[in-house]
Amino acid sequence: MNRRTFVVLLGTVTGCSALPSPDGSGEASMGTQTATSRPDATTATETPTAAPTETATRTATEEPPPTETETPTPTAAEERGAAALDRAEQALTDIVETFTAEYGSELTAVDATSVEFLSLDYELQLAFADAQGAYTDARQVAANAEQEQRAAWMSDCWQFLQGARKTQTEVVQGYVRLDRAREAFEAAEPDPARTAIDELATRRRRASTRYEQLQAESTAEAASVIGPISVEEYRNKLAQLDADIDIYHELNGTLDEFAEGIKWFKLAEIEFDEENRNVQDAENKAETAEDILYDVTSDLRSIIKAADDNTTLVPMVKELRAVALDKAETASEMDN
Repeated sequence: MNRRTFVVLLGTVTGCSALPSPDGSGEASMGTQTATSRPDATTATETPTAAPTETATRTATEEPPPTETETPTPTAAEERGAAALDRAEQALTDIVETFTAEYGSELTAVDATSVEFLSLDYELQLAFADAQGAYTDARQVAANAEQEQRAAWMSDCWQFLQGARKTQTEVVQGYVRLDRAREAFEAAEPDPARTAIDELATRRRRASTRYEQLQAESTAEAASVIGPISVEEYRNKLAQLDADIDIYHELNGTLDEFAEGIKWFKLAEIEFDEENRNVQDAENKAETAEDILYDVTSDLRSIIKAADDNTTLVPMVKELRAVALDKAETASEMDN
């Protein structure tokens, strides 16, 4: 093939777009056109990249939003049951407010030293009667299992409060007797002291029986069914009653010894006051009183140190110890 024919054929392949230049340099121009046409041919044969499928995949795996559950409308019977429960809760709350009225808002605000609590007995009986009628009505009109359970807990809450009232009454009555014994010791009157000690023993036994029943028949879940009583308060009240009753048990023998020491102290005083006194006999009686009363002082100190943090009787025990120490020191001066 001659040169002219080659050029003509090449021009045909390239779309006849390259023509010889006027100055005869068409060959050079033809070479340039051929060199730049190859990348176009290569690009034309590349395989197109597929479009991303992320959006389609994500849409396919997404879960539909949860369907909201509609709250069923209460029936007329359920509304009556709810109203009765509200009345019962308010009646039980009134008991708590009457129980604690003179001292605070929590059951533990009433303790062994709360003597004024004894004057609330009539008001409490009225409050308990109202609450009993209210929770009984709530149990009768309860319209579903949930209302029946709540009404049952309110009945148990009433029982707990009644047991707490009875136990607290005995604990406070015990404190009254203990204070009478302290006054008799201070006045050096052994017979009134022994009477008070015997009465305290009776109140201690009653308090123990009431407390054991209260502990066995009540639960935190039922007691805390009303707003004013928490589970913690329920437990704290039981712990307080238990600790105070324990102090009465601990004092039992020590108080008898105290009364014995005061007896000898009184005899020594009488002997020294006699016009024709027997000094040796008086000194012996005083020495006996001194020994007994110093032992009592030591015993009371041990009771104070070992006392549970929940007891409210430590101040009274400290007062008893102060009286015992004073009488022991006075007896010591008698026999000198």
